[in-house]
Amino acid sequence: MSHPSKLERTIVQKNKLKSFMRNTNNKKEYRRLLAILQKESISSHSRLIGV
Repeated sequence: MSHPSKLERTIVQKNKLKSFMRNTNNKKEYRRLLAILQKESISSHSRLIGV
């Protein structure tokens, strides 16, 4: 099910998150950024398969 009101991250935003992940020495911050990217990946996959 698609949610048109839901904001999706652009490729540029995702790349910035990945850059922050590479440059951080803080495990907590790294895990938070990873969770954001994984959540986005799962939700976009769900939309593709129609879940």
